[in-house]
Amino acid sequence: MKKILSAFLLLVATTCFAQENADTAIHEKKTTSLGGPTVMGTVIHNSNQNCSTLVRMIDKVRKDTVYFIPLGNAIKPYDKVGNVVSFKFRRTMIKQPKGCTGVLVMMSDVKLISTSHHKKKSLKSSKPATSN
Repeated sequence: MKKILSAFLLLVATTCFAQENADTAIHEKKTTSLGGPTVMGTVIHNSNQNCSTLVRMIDKVRKDTVYFIPLGNAIKPYDKVGNVVSFKFRRTMIKQPKGCTGVLVMMSDVKLISTSHHKKKSLKSSKPATSN
């Protein structure tokens, strides 16, 4: 019985130590700037609360659309439908939230390229009013 209890305690201690090292590594990666090329994408919103913000990027080489699910707060200042942003990213190994389809990424160096402006058409006629 003592051998089983000792083995269990050793397993728990090893697991806790491994988790602490993993958390430290994740924190260190978050604080550094991400490498790789800068890409551009358009901010869109999804109806799912688990991944309400998505960034749509059109891959011109493969002629495909890629949806990024941003993690962290880097996109927050630009989180408005239609905003075009440039950013660097790193894929994560985190499991996707339920109902989300896309690539989970950590973003850095996010910059606003352009904003969408939806102007309402004037209800007034362009022709001057005539009196009879």
